[in-house]
Amino acid sequence: MFLKSLGILGFFYFIRHVIILFEKRWVLSQILERDGNVVVLKL
Repeated sequence: MFLKSLGILGFFYFIRHVIILFEKRWVLSQILERDGNVVVLKL
């Protein structure tokens, strides 16, 4: 039972981590597009 709840917690933490990564990338792309440095985006 404890291991099962731990697995669920780990799963949610992983999902949250992925979402944060995507948000950071999106914010970065917004900043880059605003500055006109779209070339850096493709790296």
